[in-house]
Amino acid sequence: MPRREEGLGLSEVNYQHRAIMVSIGQYLRSSLSPNIARVQEHHTNKASKNTSITKLTQHFGQDCIVDEQETENTPATKMARKSCSKFTRKFQNTNLTEWAEHQRAKFFLQELSKDYIDKESSLNWLIKGTLHYDQERLIMAAQDQAIMTNALKKMAGLSNNNKRRFCHTEIESVSHLICSCQTLLADGYYTVRHDEVCKYLHWTICSSLNIKCSSKVWEHQPEKITGNETHTICYDQVIPTATYLDNAAVKPDLVVWNRKEKVAMIVEVSIPHDSGLNRAEREKVTKYQGLMHDMKRNWKLKNISIVPVIAGATGLLKKNFKDHLAKIPGNPRATEIQTIALKGTTTILKRTLGCSL
Repeated sequence: MPRREEGLGLSEVNYQHRAIMVSIGQYLRSSLSPNIARVQEHHTNKASKNTSITKLTQHFGQDCIVDEQETENTPATKMARKSCSKFTRKFQNTNLTEWAEHQRAKFFLQELSKDYIDKESSLNWLIKGTLHYDQERLIMAAQDQAIMTNALKKMAGLSNNNKRRFCHTEIESVSHLICSCQTLLADGYYTVRHDEVCKYLHWTICSSLNIKCSSKVWEHQPEKITGNETHTICYDQVIPTATYLDNAAVKPDLVVWNRKEKVAMIVEVSIPHDSGLNRAEREKVTKYQGLMHDMKRNWKLKNISIVPVIAGATGLLKKNFKDHLAKIPGNPRATEIQTIALKGTTTILKRTLGCSL
């Protein structure tokens, strides 16, 4: 799979090696030093194509070598830098073209290019290197549909069975594994990933409101109901209602109740597949409309709102994601939520596919 132009990885190191080859070859070709000239002659006439720097330069650099002669104002090092820059641009453009035209990998690029997606925030984890290499390679393989699932094995002619190895009913695709498998849902894999995000939000809210909690987020254990003189926070708790609600949506992830100001907030978390961000946000907002109106009436609230926190399973974020987080006390960090979701996805892939990775 073509490597993205953002971030560093094995392919990026390979690219740097090729660029250095171009630079060295340019220097050997243009230097006027007798010793360097003898080295250049050896690599041109005697060394094999696998060990000759000049021959490897022609192979890697192709037409990226700057065809200029060394002068006092244009030394060999400056010419080599020009070749390196030219090679960099060509390499990146070639990778982007191959990525956009790939039969499976192009779908992630199409999602990333949609108007409502925040491209910079969605790739922030890759640029900053927040994951280990082993986790990074899994996420990028999942984005490009390059994980050896049963569906891919059948497509490649390696197997006749493309069904899920657990439920044996659905086609085993990457999106099915990380978000849609009912067996994994029943076993709690998706719940653990979801609850880690909720725990971080609960810790952030408690810290900002001076509610007693652990000093470290990884040691924090949310209580069902906690608070202080002015605020009450309900975590994964059934909210009693005065009327019957048809959809039975009475157990939101978080409820932040400001008793002094008589306002409240329902915070709902979801980690869908990257192609389902809009649908997940819409479902979360509509699901708790009945509870929201019941709480406003019975708790005598001046205002109540629903704040959806929707992060893609492989990292995509919407442009309004940070706006939603800004409404939550403590202003949780988008990068932290994204990293938690990505780590949860890698855990799911490792536990479900095991050695097949």
